[in-house]
Amino acid sequence: DQTLAQNPVDYLVYIRRAECFYQIGSFKYAMADLKAVLEAGLDPGDMLVRKATKDMRRLHEKQRSNQRAMKETMKKTLEKGTFSKSRAAENNTRDTAKDVLRQKPLHPYFERRRAEGKMSEEEYEKIHEERAHVSKWKSVSSPTDPADEAPQSSSRTDFDMDIEVVEEIQRRQFEIFASPEVQQKLNELRRDADFQEVRFLHKLKSCKVSFQEALLDDFGFSRDEVGMKELESGIAQHMAASKEVATRMKKLAQLVMGDIWDDYDFEELHMG
Repeated sequence: DQTLAQNPVDYLVYIRRAECFYQIGSFKYAMADLKAVLEAGLDPGDMLVRKATKDMRRLHEKQRSNQRAMKETMKKTLEKGTFSKSRAAENNTRDTAKDVLRQKPLHPYFERRRAEGKMSEEEYEKIHEERAHVSKWKSVSSPTDPADEAPQSSSRTDFDMDIEVVEEIQRRQFEIFASPEVQQKLNELRRDADFQEVRFLHKLKSCKVSFQEALLDDFGFSRDEVGMKELESGIAQHMAASKEVATRMKKLAQLVMGDIWDDYDFEELHMG
């Protein structure tokens, strides 16, 4: 950068910087530097132009190779049984965040008015008892076991999550990830990852729990990766048997991934 500040037309520096960007995976910035050389009006036979053309071709091929590898990896993962292969193909229409939130509630229970602001201890206990009644955890603990009142991650080794609880959790997840604050953060993560899926998912992993801390608290999961995995496992138990749960999971994934999945045939990958 200092060299370019002194001599903005030193195109050899552009090519060398593009190579550095390529090595660290920042393809977008590498392409920008190579494009500056190719659009500088140099002679087509110039060594710098030939080098920039060759490197640009290599960048495009690397991107296509990464996409093919990612597509194959996702396909192999899904073939392990996450989705039912016998299920008929679904409509591939993508809903926007607003469309998702405008959909009719899944169950009358969801229409109850939620407490806002700071609640008193008595109000919190009342809502907690209501949720416990609807959740219907099939716990192996005895009725007097304290784990029934405040289930922790260490006690969740043998349970089934009721379908109504799954529907409520998914509805809450849509609200969280469709909120302007979270969408802004997701956009920043996508840009930082140069819209590369693997890098984006790695960055998202460190934020996923913080986005959903209130949700984990409300349903008795710990505020860490263990609690997050247990919540996701509870939902996954219903994905093969429930077309609705799988569809909502697919739409949530589309909402989170955003532009990163524009180049992928989501229906082909997930429906087999």
